[in-house]
Amino acid sequence: MSAARALALAAFLAFGAAGSAALAAAPDRPIALTLDHRPVATNPDVALVHDGIVYVDIVPLTRAFQGSLHRTATTATARITDYVGRFTLGSTTLHLAHGTFTMAGPPFVRNGKFYVPLNAYVVKFARQRMFVNLSQTKANIFVNSDPEDF
Repeated sequence: MSAARALALAAFLAFGAAGSAALAAAPDRPIALTLDHRPVATNPDVALVHDGIVYVDIVPLTRAFQGSLHRTATTATARITDYVGRFTLGSTTLHLAHGTFTMAGPPFVRNGKFYVPLNAYVVKFARQRMFVNLSQTKANIFVNSDPEDF
């Protein structure tokens, strides 16, 4: 192997290892969340990107949908009209009345707040449309608005 190739391979491997470590250690960051273009809550951590997945605090989002919520130490069960969904800490399975759905990531608790994957809550449980921009800095849930306006 030539010296130039060996140097290029070493640089590639070093960058790949550093890049993987940086991705694994990436801190959570907030994301702006709106429902029909209005903020879901005033607190900045209502939604955040965690391990590359957009999560939402289940309490303010359930309130925004005028739903009810029952929470235990390990589960959160939300009800919006006739839809019921049960989220369990550490599990990627969302239990719905009409079956189960595998979520992109498991729910978790931080500072007493129960976070669930936004896509699972909005699309699979609440059965609404949503959009997250590519840079994961803002998301909108569409109930009474048109996605073309986002």
